[in-house]
Amino acid sequence: MDNLHNAVVVCATELTMHQESAVNLLVDEIEKRTRIRLTRVNSWPTHAAPTVFVGTRSHFEHLGQLPGLSLGAENLDGPEGYRICTLVKDGAPVVLVIGNDTRGMLYGVGYLLRKLVMRFDEIMLPDDIDVTTAPVYALRGHQVGYRDKTNSYCAWDVDQWDQYFRDLVVFGANAI
Repeated sequence: MDNLHNAVVVCATELTMHQESAVNLLVDEIEKRTRIRLTRVNSWPTHAAPTVFVGTRSHFEHLGQLPGLSLGAENLDGPEGYRICTLVKDGAPVVLVIGNDTRGMLYGVGYLLRKLVMRFDEIMLPDDIDVTTAPVYALRGHQVGYRDKTNSYCAWDVDQWDQYFRDLVVFGANAI
């Protein structure tokens, strides 16, 4: 397993509001579970450091690839699709989260969050992740029925609802 406790998150400087939200989701959810706030940077580190790249294919190509790193010829077709792979560069792990589009970027972040092993002061990732996928169904929703006499979420506050909706997105829901 790769240790990512001192990783940097590399992302493009020009992100849309939704792309920014995907990067923030990654950083925030890791911090909630580990007490580690990953540093965001806008270029590849010059020294060997654990790195997590989050962006679209065009961001990856525009940022300038690290020598010896390439996305490869994998097919990233399909709306909301993404590619996640782990590589080693100068002895340090590099995790690529590359979406076909903005939503693909978000769902790639969700997949990464599900695969990370997070404990206080520790972030670990399995070495062998290499996934290229796109959803089969365009609509992947979850219906929330808030009623007076349920015994589940009557007492939830705004923060609990916010976390519930975030978790639904992490697991791939695109309609609530």
